[in-house]
Amino acid sequence: MSVNGGLNPKWAHSGKEIFYLGLDAAFNVATVRTDPDFAVDSRERLDSRPYFRQNIIRHWDLTPDGQRLLVIGARLEAGGLGRYVIVQNWFEELRALAGN
Repeated sequence: MSVNGGLNPKWAHSGKEIFYLGLDAAFNVATVRTDPDFAVDSRERLDSRPYFRQNIIRHWDLTPDGQRLLVIGARLEAGGLGRYVIVQNWFEELRALAGN
């Protein structure tokens, strides 16, 4: 998918896109087709801001509709790691927002 390499690939539920982190830690998507042969139709950088990455596990996922990325981690700032935002009791907040 990537011309220059990438990490932590994830197929979209549609089977037509592969999301991945570039070696610069920015999110990318490749639009692909598999019939009659596998081919990459296009590549797009989704976010130019690099994210902290761990090579052991994929710390992000894609929503079932393929419209949003959910990321666990911190953006990298020019001077190193950026700030972390910790959300506690988010299930309770979700229930309150959903009205349950």
